[in-house]
Amino acid sequence: MAVLGTATKRLLTRKELCEATGFSDWAILNFRKMGMPAIRIDRAVRFDLEDCIDWLKQNSQEISK
Repeated sequence: MAVLGTATKRLLTRKELCEATGFSDWAILNFRKMGMPAIRIDRAVRFDLEDCIDWLKQNSQEISK
């Protein structure tokens, strides 16, 4: 059985991502609209902290506008 890379990582809720990054819930919602990576599990949306931090670094100039 193959194990996916994210299967061993802890996935965060939006609230947990807000606490981990210091961004507001509103900001995370906007980042999602801009393409921040997320994993959908049925109706739930979860975030890999490392992927989100990488995305924020890559998109920092667009975010600061």
